[in-house]
Amino acid sequence: MEDMIDWMHGGGQVGIFDATNSTRKRRYMLMKMAEGNCKIIFLETICNDRNIIERNVRLKIQQSPDYADQPDYEAGLQDFLERLTNYEKVYEPVQEGSYIKMIDMVKGEGGQLQVNNISGYLPGRIVFFLVNSHLAPRPILLTRHGESLHNVRGRVGGDTVLSEDGELYSKKLANFIEKRLKNEKTATIWTSTLQRTILTATPIVGFPKIQWRALDEINSGVCDGMTYEEIKKIMPEEYESRKKDKLRYRYPRGESYLDVIQRGWSLLSSSSNASEHQWSLYPTRPYCERCTRILPTGL
Repeated sequence: MEDMIDWMHGGGQVGIFDATNSTRKRRYMLMKMAEGNCKIIFLETICNDRNIIERNVRLKIQQSPDYADQPDYEAGLQDFLERLTNYEKVYEPVQEGSYIKMIDMVKGEGGQLQVNNISGYLPGRIVFFLVNSHLAPRPILLTRHGESLHNVRGRVGGDTVLSEDGELYSKKLANFIEKRLKNEKTATIWTSTLQRTILTATPIVGFPKIQWRALDEINSGVCDGMTYEEIKKIMPEEYESRKKDKLRYRYPRGESYLDVIQRGWSLLSSSSNASEHQWSLYPTRPYCERCTRILPTGL
């Protein structure tokens, strides 16, 4: 906890303290440590489905580092069940401070979300994220769009078509998708509204395609169509500002990467509401891939 508080003082915005914290005494201790340093929100998940609990226990034994050195599955299982029993003896429901309770929400089918004393932008975003979280698998494939003519010329933005190499890539991608998803009936192809991503997905047949502005490349404003060398020569101050902080830098009359992340929130809700086991493919720019890696494949 001390390390997390130090990290928050160093510029961190959201930290996750992964521990049981199942007693009031323990939670009050954490709240005392956080006074004057950061705001604490407790997250409690309650599951009444025995099948899901048993599945999670199996995953814990098979994948947790705690049992990496335990070759005997049954011995590991017995140890974990004993730990659960001990937790149940001292467990006290969260009723103090700011908290979020997720009750039977792990399947993504109904359930309850209880929120207490939550306010502000970041806490609100956390609630939004949790509302769209679940354990049902929604596999997502991310791919770059095929090379565009602007890529060849080293120019940012624009809405050009694919180069010859880009067209070749789109055909190879279609072959890959045909083999990988040949037995899938519910896959969906998501593209931006720009030609390069639409054309990348064109050879893929048999699946519905949806265009999302949220997947569009960053709006480079007055720099659209320029090379980075041209920006450096004509607008040196803008070039240096971007170089110092690419995440927060906003192109004149354009966007920042934070703006791209902001409009990407709509993807989170839509991908989470997809049918269980439904596949999704996003042909995007590299930074859009990085932004959309937050989308759940099995949260």
